[in-house]
Amino acid sequence: MHTQVRVAVGAALIVVASAMALRSGWGAPTAESDVSIKLFQFTPSQLEVRAGTRITFKNLDHTDHTLHAGSPEHPTDDFSFRILPFDSSTSIVLKSAGRHGFYCDRHLFMRGEITVTQ
Repeated sequence: MHTQVRVAVGAALIVVASAMALRSGWGAPTAESDVSIKLFQFTPSQLEVRAGTRITFKNLDHTDHTLHAGSPEHPTDDFSFRILPFDSSTSIVLKSAGRHGFYCDRHLFMRGEITVTQ
């Protein structure tokens, strides 16, 4: 009888601990990726991430840059950040699978692409 009680109490503790971990986010991986803007380039310029990954762009140039979705020839409205001054950063989260281009509209040669997988 005591063994059954111990098993039941142990199982109950596992359920409670699991619920607390899920609610607090403990144990859940946080998907993040970084892109630096330096020497008038995005590094890396080609990036592959899973859907829902937070991608942070940090400007390390001593000049302002912008960050827009698409390309200068085919802009999209997925995201757009007008001015990223030196040492500032901004983040995006892409949820739809596919290829997502990005560029700086002040320096049209600055381009990159994010491939999002499920």
